[in-house]
Amino acid sequence: MTSHRELYPDIAAAGGLGPAVRAVAAELGLDVGEVEPFDGERVRLVGAVPGREECYFQLLPRIRCFSLDTSPRGVDRVSGLTDDLHAAVTAAAAWRHGATTREVKALAPFVRLPLLEEALARGPQDGAKYRWQELADRGEALRALGGQRWVQLFGEMVAAAYAEPRLRGLYPGTSHLMLRFSSCTTFPYDWVGALIQPCGDGFFRVWRGKRGGVLLGKSQDAREAAAVAAAALPEGVVLRG
Repeated sequence: MTSHRELYPDIAAAGGLGPAVRAVAAELGLDVGEVEPFDGERVRLVGAVPGREECYFQLLPRIRCFSLDTSPRGVDRVSGLTDDLHAAVTAAAAWRHGATTREVKALAPFVRLPLLEEALARGPQDGAKYRWQELADRGEALRALGGQRWVQLFGEMVAAAYAEPRLRGLYPGTSHLMLRFSSCTTFPYDWVGALIQPCGDGFFRVWRGKRGGVLLGKSQDAREAAAVAAAALPEGVVLRG
């Protein structure tokens, strides 16, 4: 297995991620403030203007890659992966001094735009609609990749659930490609009704609560599984922010 020293010789030479971030910032003439050790192999930067709280750098294992993320998450979130520490430091410095995510992306193209967060800021319905589209896109990507049967069923499951009006009106979430439904769009989510699980035998299983709980239905037809999940929703449940 490739070691951190092999993947990050510049970090090792600098004496660690924190000193390396400070050195790159000095080279670029950027102000990153205090660079604090945090939670093992992460370091933390603190924002320089109101509303900018924390920014985190982390080294990824196995491949050379720096992970950058900010807290709290929202429309001004900056996150992304890059193998270029100079780009990561440039993004972090701009964010902590008040730049918008789109302004940061203009400086550091690796930054992901917070499109879901922007949709959520317009209202819970817009957020849910964008999230459903994200999952549909993921289903198409998984289908194109091929692989295990249960993975291929993901797209069918999402399309069938979206076709059910009561499910479509909620905020969808996934875990291990299982699909569940929340009545709110922010953490902690309020998962309601049942979840749908695609399985390697070609069946969709619908569980109340969590996988392995009460089995409500089992079908090779995604539409039938979605109908069972919709019927399991509490009366009067609606989406809120």
